[in-house]
Amino acid sequence: HSLPPPAYHQASLPPPASFYLAFSATADANNPSDTPDDPAIPWSMKAWAREAKIEMICAFLATREHPPDLTDVQYSSFFNSASRFFLLDGNLWHRELHGQHQLVVDESKQYHLIKEVHDDLGHKGVFTVRTRLLLHFWWPLLVEDVKWYVRTCHECQICQTQKLHIPPTVPMIGGLFHKAHIDTMLMPKAGGYRYIVQARCTLTSYPKWHMLHAENNALATQYHIRHIRISPYNSQANSIVECRHYDVREAIMKSCENDDRCWHTVVHSVFWAERVTILKSTGLSPYFMVHGVEPLFPFDLAEATFLLPLSRDDATPLTTTELIAW
Repeated sequence: HSLPPPAYHQASLPPPASFYLAFSATADANNPSDTPDDPAIPWSMKAWAREAKIEMICAFLATREHPPDLTDVQYSSFFNSASRFFLLDGNLWHRELHGQHQLVVDESKQYHLIKEVHDDLGHKGVFTVRTRLLLHFWWPLLVEDVKWYVRTCHECQICQTQKLHIPPTVPMIGGLFHKAHIDTMLMPKAGGYRYIVQARCTLTSYPKWHMLHAENNALATQYHIRHIRISPYNSQANSIVECRHYDVREAIMKSCENDDRCWHTVVHSVFWAERVTILKSTGLSPYFMVHGVEPLFPFDLAEATFLLPLSRDDATPLTTTELIAW
């Protein structure tokens, strides 16, 4: 096989003036002496293999000699790959479908180009940096290298709104009431109360609560409670108690019929309901896990009369003492 000379049209390349004006370091885009201290972009073995193939293509286009280490089948595939490139004035160019050919950038210059496009043009994201570079430049892993640089840019990391989440850890849970998670809820002022403090057992999620007039450190000091502050965006760090705030608040407001002036009169019933609610995580209620029995509700006594006999065998009604003993 012989590779025909490239069909090069001067009009298909970007104008030299605008080409070099857009990037201050492009007097020779493959001159590694401009930025000797640029850090190396981490590449995988696959990336280095693709870079080595580009060097083979460049050498092949310069000499038009069959690479001696390729079989006929391998050479056919290599020839097809090489046809997507051409040499001009000693530089390797990548053929672009619409005629706006791209300069193949040497590995030593790639970091500098990404840094200049990203840092000097507003620290934009991957799409903007990639699109801007592909207007004039090309190399095998351009997109992957841009993603790496944007992801590791220090200024972008400290200003980003999407925070990093630490993978959840599985804690070693002790026995009953061995450890508790505590948090406070800010409530509308009613009856002189402003806060609800609740503690939940790590093992059973059994709640203990108290209404507070003010949030201060007196109780924390008295009971040696060490305050661990969590990030606002990472409330999962105290999820055992944090995830129950919404349910507790909704139950309180519904129980007082959205009259926040009397929420303090229904809190006791809400936390009683929290204790007897069967949890999906365990299939049991906190009350059962603590006491070993389920509570009796009014509807149990009113409707489930089949649970106990109403009278003796001789039709004599049971006494109060016998009913309690039963």
